[in-house]
Amino acid sequence: MAVPGPDRPRLSARRKATSFRTTLLIWSLVLALIPMTLMAVQGFHCGRQAVTEAVSSDLRHLAAARAAQLEEWLQGRRDELNFLVQGVTLPPGCHSGCACKGLPQPTRKALDLLPGLPERLSESSGFAVLDLDGNVLGTTGALPDDWLEAVTGILPPPAMTVSTEPVAQRLGDDAGHLLLASLLRSPDRPASGYLVAAVDLEGSLTRMLVDRSGLGSNGSAYLLKDGGAAPGAGPGELLHSTKSGSGVWEDQEGDEVVGGFARVPALKAYLVVERKSTEALRWLEILARRALVVGLITALIVLVCSRFITDRLSRPLKTLAEVARRITSGDQLARVPALAGLELEEVGRAHNQMLDVLQQSRERIAQSAALAAVGELSTSIVHELRNPLSSVKMNLQSLCRKLPGDPVLMEQAQIARQQAERIEQLLEDLLDYGKPLSCVTRSVPLVDVLNYAVGSVGGLLQARGLELKVSSPEGRPRLETDPERLAQALENLLRNAIEASPEGAEIRLDVRDVRDVGVSDEGSGQVHFEIADQGPGLPTNGRSRLFQPFFSSKAGGTGLGLANVKKIVELLGGTVQAEDRLGGGALFRITLPGSPAGFRRTES
Repeated sequence: MAVPGPDRPRLSARRKATSFRTTLLIWSLVLALIPMTLMAVQGFHCGRQAVTEAVSSDLRHLAAARAAQLEEWLQGRRDELNFLVQGVTLPPGCHSGCACKGLPQPTRKALDLLPGLPERLSESSGFAVLDLDGNVLGTTGALPDDWLEAVTGILPPPAMTVSTEPVAQRLGDDAGHLLLASLLRSPDRPASGYLVAAVDLEGSLTRMLVDRSGLGSNGSAYLLKDGGAAPGAGPGELLHSTKSGSGVWEDQEGDEVVGGFARVPALKAYLVVERKSTEALRWLEILARRALVVGLITALIVLVCSRFITDRLSRPLKTLAEVARRITSGDQLARVPALAGLELEEVGRAHNQMLDVLQQSRERIAQSAALAAVGELSTSIVHELRNPLSSVKMNLQSLCRKLPGDPVLMEQAQIARQQAERIEQLLEDLLDYGKPLSCVTRSVPLVDVLNYAVGSVGGLLQARGLELKVSSPEGRPRLETDPERLAQALENLLRNAIEASPEGAEIRLDVRDVRDVGVSDEGSGQVHFEIADQGPGLPTNGRSRLFQPFFSSKAGGTGLGLANVKKIVELLGGTVQAEDRLGGGALFRITLPGSPAGFRRTES
């Protein structure tokens, strides 16, 4: 079984980071390509439909135009046949069963003219003369094999002039003949027979059908008789629903075609034109290839942009992870550098603030642990030294009373007693510093706190010949604080100022809020206690250590006075600062929350 090592979480985190980056990249591609693909498919479908409709409309108009051209050509053949009929007339009594030699002279004349008729009708291949019963009286030229069967159904009644009929069901590239039948009559007599002409479609009509104009390279055109079946699916029911139209169907090869049709009433047929869909919609294939190329280029651009975006998003995460690893390895001062972007900059700032708070918390925990250890040690030391020190002081006092006549011994005894008192003071300070402090906040007059602190150092001021000026608010404004702790902190700072000031100097105690120093018109809810002396000022090499325990720049100092001040002020929720005073000396400032109401300065 594999035992997870210390690097396993780091490897897991790295895999998760890689997975996040890959997932973001994939989703960026998906979100970009899916809409583009849908738009391309929809665009191709709409384009195909639009092009199909446009090509169908063109073919419908082409079929109508060619049908009109065919009608015009057919009308020309009719006119020629009518002209021929005027020169051929049968006698009234000629009917079924008569013999040619028994016919009158006009009948023999008609039959005599029959061999020359093909030269008088354009593109005709043969003629035939029938009586009213449909019997063949004579023929000339080449007639289709099934001409008699085909023409029997189209012989016009006496009221008609010319009737036409295609021989084949489908007339196209290989179509044969077109039959035209006309009545033979005299102007003042009834009809006496029929003249039938066979027109060869290999001429003008075939050229019209095979004309590729508007049909591309693989288009076709053909005539389809009413009721005739086209090869393949063909127009189908469309032919029976309208005289002209267009659509998409399959041709005789099974390929999809786009076509149009128009009816030719004289022929009882439809003219159909077709184009292969592959050719008619060829430009759509070109468009599809171009769209594919554009899509690939777009996908590549999206990939590059997504890679750039994912790198830019993952880089700050890597920076945060690197800072976390440095802190874990012991570099407690590691911080997140400036990140690009407003949101990322805010994240980095919040991360650094969190690290600063954690660092301060660690320092406070370490300091609390140190204070607890010092308190425990100092308590035991003070208890061990207090009794012997009391005995020493009592013996020195007795010795001083017994040595009044020896000034040298008397001076030495006084020095020993002073040193014993100093040691006692050191022990008291050490005991105070090591004790856990408690705070009891209440509303007290500010002047009471000042009077207590000033009164505690009154004797020292007189002994040193110093003057203390207090700037305090008029009236009796109140402050929410612990008066004993605040007075103790002010007393320690005043003692420190007295010890640092030369004889005859002036010490100032100013109480003010932010409004008084001109920072804000409305105040910031803070009150400042400033104590200034005219001593040598702050030490040059130890300013950062002023409030640390056991640091003192004075000869014989315990180094616990300012440390106790800081401890008390922080307990009250404030801060203490030290700086050099303009004109010489030092200035200590205690800042506490809560500006006293009715603040107006006065000096005493």
